Amino acid sequence: VWPAFWSKGPQWPDNGEIDIIEGVNLMGANRYALHTLPGCSQPQGVLQTGVPGVTDCSQPTGCFVTETRPDSFGEAFATAGGGVWATQFDVAGIFIWFWNRANLPRSILEATSTSSIDISEWGPPSASYPAPVCDIPRFFSAQQLVFDITLCGVWAGIPSEYDPQCSNAGQTGRCYNDNVVGPGSPKYDDAYFEINYVRAYTTGGPAPTATPSSGWVYPNGSSTAMTLPTATGVFSGARNPIDTSPNGVASLGMSCQFVSWSGLI
Repeated sequence: VWPAFWSKGPQWPDNGEIDIIEGVNLMGANRYALHTLPGCSQPQGVLQTGVPGVTDCSQPTGCFVTETRPDSFGEAFATAGGGVWATQFDVAGIFIWFWNRANLPRSILEATSTSSIDISEWGPPSASYPAPVCDIPRFFSAQQLVFDITLCGVWAGIPSEYDPQCSNAGQTGRCYNDNVVGPGSPKYDDAYFEINYVRAYTTGGPAPTATPSSGWVYPNGSSTAMTLPTATGVFSGARNPIDTSPNGVASLGMSCQFVSWSGLI
């Protein structure tokens, strides 16, 4: 299987794609990514807890980051009771956080569908894509949220991914033939999303800008002129996550999407 929670603009890849949850087969960790036209990348040494991979967002893999928490995907995620992801999407950059069920911040535990939320206690994100290295209004328009589970497909079903993990699943050693044709695989009985909620928030004040500041300290102690993710605000309650401004561009003030579930295998 190839489950994902992601967002995309009307035209792909012209209007951008954000992969919040994505993985295949028996992977043990979630993988975040952006997909864009050439010109957007993730800089080296960004403040994040995940492990960077490809940094050019126009590559087929996107610019991806692998989550370091062992219960962020698959069986371990379900065994831990699920978790919560949060995505900050604005002109200062795109930042994604993950917490397992046992370590949720108080601001999320106490949040309701109509309350505001304070993200100042969240700490560094799992994946960080700051401006101005990627010009968010240029590469991303209003986003549509997508949940899907692909059976096999061009990632989960290719031999380099399928054979090491699942080649003994059937007689042919081919993903589609052994798992989809005919009655299908009984393993699919446990391949589902159990979604508690999806919420979107927006700032009530002026939109943040991508102007440089001296506030971001790299993990190695050196400083950079990039803007730190704006993580000190209090945001107003639920809002349409695909809301657009009059010119057709996403409202990039600060909108955070939160999703929680407890059944992804």
